[in-house]
Amino acid sequence: MSRFLVLMLVMALAIALLPTAARAQDTMEPSVTVSDQVVTNGWVTIASVYHNAPGFIVIHADSGGSIGPVIGYRQLSVGLNTNVEVWIDAAQATSTLYAMLHADTGEAGVYEFGTVDGADGPVSDSAGNVVTPPFHVSVLNVKDQLPGDTYTAASVTVDAGSWLVIHSEADGRPGPVLGQTFVEAGTTANVAVTIAADGRTDHYWPMLHVDDGVAGTYEFGTVEGADAPIAVNGKVATVAVSTQPTIRALPQIVTYGDSMAAMMEGMAPSFTAMSVLAAEPGFLVIHSEADGGPGPVAGYVAVPAGLSENVVVELDPANVTHN
Repeated sequence: MSRFLVLMLVMALAIALLPTAARAQDTMEPSVTVSDQVVTNGWVTIASVYHNAPGFIVIHADSGGSIGPVIGYRQLSVGLNTNVEVWIDAAQATSTLYAMLHADTGEAGVYEFGTVDGADGPVSDSAGNVVTPPFHVSVLNVKDQLPGDTYTAASVTVDAGSWLVIHSEADGRPGPVLGQTFVEAGTTANVAVTIAADGRTDHYWPMLHVDDGVAGTYEFGTVEGADAPIAVNGKVATVAVSTQPTIRALPQIVTYGDSMAAMMEGMAPSFTAMSVLAAEPGFLVIHSEADGGPGPVAGYVAVPAGLSENVVVELDPANVTHN
């Protein structure tokens, strides 16, 4: 048999199987798979979501053992989605969250459940059960902060009494302890920790520890096995924060407002920094790139001393470059 004939037979078989594969996918149950996890950067990770139509994965807080308010959501592609990261309002998190699958039946790509009658409702499986598995989280909601005698975490969410421990930095990792404070089960806002005068570094490592020794007594490092760091699936509940002037920003598409119409109306493109920590009042200045270094100024905005979040800088289109 010639190679050409074999190739034609293989192609014919593949084409014949396409409708079968499509039908099999169409009959798959909608599903959401998620594991317990540590949240240190505001994102929860959903291992997999399957839905044979457009939809959203929606993260709900817990309310007395029932599904509570929405604290985050993300649009899904049709079919199988894996390792879906969803930004949540960490300050509103609870130790139990629910990952609920919703349809996208209203305006495409716009989550409208609860605001547009009948739009974007929850998806149920063939047994009539809403697809919304619960999962447990430990949430460390911390931000950059100028140095002082205390460090304050924006919020901490734990399912049992625990410790918020502030470590100094040593070789880019958590170092000696600078201070700790006990936090009750649930979500606690504005958790202040007194910081030792000696041993302060340019970065701190806030870390959550269990309280499993003498209740209310921090014993990690003094009693073997007591009050260890909280970890889930190998991830420790810790993240570095800066105590020095810092800009945090992600690569992004520079936009002209919400639409082409906005661009035509003369709206400037903009760049958003997640946060800016400044020791004194100043400016966040965005430079275009020139020969691999900072070039002409594309835009700037004033920032006060302390931490500013979601800082938007309007840009001069004539000076916008790829970097």
